[in-house]
Amino acid sequence: MRLGCEFLLPSRAIASAHDYVQHDRERLENLYTHVRRNPRTPLYVHPNQFVLGATFEFIGLPDDLTCYVIGRSSLGRTGLVIATATAVAPGYSGCITLEIVNVGEVPLPLFSGMRIAQLVIHKTEGTASYTGRFSCQIGPEPPTLYKDLEMRIWRDPLSFHGAR
Repeated sequence: MRLGCEFLLPSRAIASAHDYVQHDRERLENLYTHVRRNPRTPLYVHPNQFVLGATFEFIGLPDDLTCYVIGRSSLGRTGLVIATATAVAPGYSGCITLEIVNVGEVPLPLFSGMRIAQLVIHKTEGTASYTGRFSCQIGPEPPTLYKDLEMRIWRDPLSFHGAR
């Protein structure tokens, strides 16, 4: 898999913390700086920096296949981790968001179009179809934990308790 040209960089200056509970889509997107790079202009990821990127390739898995995103060992040896949430569900279609972290000691350049990951594909027993909230994404997507039903426990405990 190759790296796409769009990135989301969390901004430390905008929020004191990433509040999973209270964000709506607009407030969440304001926590990130959207950056676009052409193939000749690197994006440098500094030590301990976290960046969201996406694959250049748009994939479509049938309902009987699943896959895992695995980083290239050559990049891993530099300290680059490209996927912390590696599973891709059967029936998923879209670009794959990559959670990129530099755990090394020096800044690392990322180039749009560079080979960054590989997919390990598995056949499943039976079929399943992806119905998650990231279907058909075409670039990196910020987290949407605030949409999780259990987040109501912390957002509005009385409404959650009454929903049982």
